[in-house]
Amino acid sequence: MAGINLNNDSAIDPTASALQMGFVPSGDGGITPPSIWVPGTWISNTLRSLYYGMCLATQRHDQPADVYVLTPGAWVPWVWFTVGAETIQEPAGDTVTVVT
Repeated sequence: MAGINLNNDSAIDPTASALQMGFVPSGDGGITPPSIWVPGTWISNTLRSLYYGMCLATQRHDQPADVYVLTPGAWVPWVWFTVGAETIQEPAGDTVTVVT
């Protein structure tokens, strides 16, 4: 994920913002926001102005509340964070496939 400040074309670094992530089944097109969100972590490549979000996910149901439980199937990851006055809540653009 890369963001650009439209006022001066500079890269936007979102890593100071709290990141939340969620998943929705890809069968519905992944267009409806998740009902469950878990904390995420930023990973950055500052040389290329690229920022990646990640969170913990598992198939096991006996996990703490900050770990997302995914059943087998295809999932669309969503991100939710705020940069300045703008809140971003949208699909991340990839699909995660969980197999048994």
